[in-house]
Amino acid sequence: MQAIRHDPPQSATIRTCHLKKDPARLMTDESPSIDQLLKNLDQAMISERHRLRRQLHDLRKKPDEAKLAQWVARVQASCAQVTARRESVPTIRYDDNLPIAAKRDEIKEALLKHQVLIIAGETGSGKTT
Repeated sequence: MQAIRHDPPQSATIRTCHLKKDPARLMTDESPSIDQLLKNLDQAMISERHRLRRQLHDLRKKPDEAKLAQWVARVQASCAQVTARRESVPTIRYDDNLPIAAKRDEIKEALLKHQVLIIAGETGSGKTT
């Protein structure tokens, strides 16, 4: 069986969340700027970005160190969830013993050229694979 890993396109970049680990120091001179915090939202779950952006906007209007620390923890948790999901993508394996494995490259080429591809073969030939 041959393992093939399908990676994201070359243009897709995977970045990590760069928030400080110590939320107690967030309001000090060493704390990240609002712009830096906003950049980290690009690595958060898409479903949470709007809510997190709105919460940060509210914190800019009315700064609160405790709420900012909670916000950073939520962003870190969201970034961790994205990372965990990316790392859990299974490796696709092809069984070289199946008859269809010999046509793998030809099938890939056809998939790139055509929107619809019908593959026919005998039961057990590996069509589902």
